[in-house]
Amino acid sequence: MPSRTIRLFALLAAAVAAAACFSGTEEAKKLRDACEAGDARACHAFAVKLEKGEYVLQDRPRAAAIFDSTCADGVGESCGSLGAMVLFGQGGMKQDTARALELFTQGCNRGGMHACGRLGIAYRTGAGIPPDPPRAVTLFRHACDGGDRVSCALLGEMLAGGEGAARDLNRAVELFRNSCDSTVSRGCVGLGRLHLSGEGVARSDSLAAALFTQSCGKTGHKDGCFDLAGLVETGRGVPQNFNRAASLYLAACKEKNGAACLNAAKLYQSLYRDSSYAAKLRKQGCEYGAVEACPKPKGGA
Repeated sequence: MPSRTIRLFALLAAAVAAAACFSGTEEAKKLRDACEAGDARACHAFAVKLEKGEYVLQDRPRAAAIFDSTCADGVGESCGSLGAMVLFGQGGMKQDTARALELFTQGCNRGGMHACGRLGIAYRTGAGIPPDPPRAVTLFRHACDGGDRVSCALLGEMLAGGEGAARDLNRAVELFRNSCDSTVSRGCVGLGRLHLSGEGVARSDSLAAALFTQSCGKTGHKDGCFDLAGLVETGRGVPQNFNRAASLYLAACKEKNGAACLNAAKLYQSLYRDSSYAAKLRKQGCEYGAVEACPKPKGGA
């Protein structure tokens, strides 16, 4: 391709990127102005941008303060967003599981579908409350019907495993596919796992690999990267490549997947003979819940 044409394409690409940036910045300004004029929902949307640092300087404490105010004004999603910050101690908020659950409940009762989904996760995992899988299914279904695609993927996981409800692979496939098409990584991972096992869909390692790649590549989803790494390491559905597998395990490890840290440690030990880094990865794996990565007690088997 002539260099002049290449330069033209580069200029066009830069112009498109600049236009997108300008558009995003203008949207943020409009949301800020509407918020200052008293529009509570615009305040919520602006706070989301502040929390993410999307076309504005990231300012989580300010985002938390806005979420607190708009939650009090009846915006359910703000209660859920504030609850998430309280749950993880972000934005200068004191970590408080009990208060987070109160905020999720409050947000769900006020029509915040994402808040309902977060409450469903708490009931599924037993985070601060006794586990109640059927209650989690009910909450995920409600949030999914209300348009929260992440909850659709979570509902698919529970139906695929018969967790809290009768197993329903057909419905799980539908939920995974729809949420994956809506760029929800969990949906792509769930559908990929079904293709690996051949349950509810055609068994296909290559389709599974493509779905895991989609999940890992777009959002760096820890499970997508971890599952893809396993296929790359073994050569299932994709060419075997130990170096790439190590890189993928590291990506998942950085997102606190303990098993990924352990597998990365094993590869760094065998491929690169880097005992020091392998030990560091094992320690991280233990911290993130991979029991096998933890040091064994002295005198133990």
